[in-house]
Amino acid sequence: MEYGEAKAVGDIGEQRVAERLRVYCSENPPSGFLSNVLVRSGRMTAQLDHVLIDPHGILIVEVKVRNGRIRGTADEKKWTAVYGGMTKTFQNPLEQLRGQRNTLSKALHGISDPIDLDLIQGVVVFVDADISALELDSHSRKHVTTLDRLAAALRERTTQEAAGLTHVEVCRRYEQLRLLDQSADPAVQAAHADYRGGASASAAARAAAPSQPPRTAPTTTPGDNASRLASGSGSRSFGSGTRSPAFDSPGGWRSAPRSRAAQKFREFVATLAVLALFWACVATGAFQGALTAILLPALRLNAPAATAPSITPSSAPTLAQAKDQLFQVAPQLRGAVTDLETPTTTASGDSVTYVWHYASKASASRVVIKTCGLALGPGGVLRAVLPGQ
Repeated sequence: MEYGEAKAVGDIGEQRVAERLRVYCSENPPSGFLSNVLVRSGRMTAQLDHVLIDPHGILIVEVKVRNGRIRGTADEKKWTAVYGGMTKTFQNPLEQLRGQRNTLSKALHGISDPIDLDLIQGVVVFVDADISALELDSHSRKHVTTLDRLAAALRERTTQEAAGLTHVEVCRRYEQLRLLDQSADPAVQAAHADYRGGASASAAARAAAPSQPPRTAPTTTPGDNASRLASGSGSRSFGSGTRSPAFDSPGGWRSAPRSRAAQKFREFVATLAVLALFWACVATGAFQGALTAILLPALRLNAPAATAPSITPSSAPTLAQAKDQLFQVAPQLRGAVTDLETPTTTASGDSVTYVWHYASKASASRVVIKTCGLALGPGGVLRAVLPGQ
């Protein structure tokens, strides 16, 4: 099979896995995933097909599209695919996962925000393959599955006794991984080729790499109210999400740097527009209304297709719940909030947004008034933390 044909088959297989992950995210908020993530730590690099982030930690999903029967053990360096009287060997994917896990852990440590290594797990997903001949112990078998069994394997995550990440930490870890992704940087692509296959592979990677500026974020669309999480290579969401057009065509999402660059430019223009409107609101005294009208929709994740019910009096969040959540998220503001009992509130669907003001000392002779906002759902559940101004 030619390289182009093999790549198209592989891309379609990864897309099928991504659809399963999207369903999981829609059913288990707050959770999301990124696709085609390239991370680097020193000389080490790792190409991650998918990375799932949920309250149980980070799950690296390595996709293998192989026909026929797969043979191998946990300790062998090479596994074998047997089909049509032919055999083909490939790197032991469990060993590959261990390398990816270590690289991702070191990358997070490199930005001074390490994570417990036990919270980074991995799973190999075989598409269109028979894995019954694999000779694996019970521990290793938990890290190898097929596309048909992936949904059940993901459901097992929800049965774990304790979650490792809070909702806020899930959002933060997603943003970290989004910013660590260097898959659009040709220099990092070449370094990854060097790390995997030596100089010849590096030259091939440089020749194939598209001409584009380095990017720090994938194409994304906003989603539900908990924060901004990924629902795939081209989207981020809690729950249901939509993909970018680059993902909808088979094989297109891996080779969509131009659309990602265009999206980044649009995000830059939108940011400038928001800043201009913000200062206009400050100048005219309409700050609070503009803050709610602009920032809250920008942080809202894709809601389910059905219209969210309005808050009933019995389930509406209370001011006491809002204050408790405020001091859990930002305990340093205790005693500094100037309007603790009279925040600006705005109801939208089944959420209520609370915005407070507090004094921040900018210098010995200058004090700046800043804001802190929270979006709460029924029962006082934290939906989002609004960035302060």
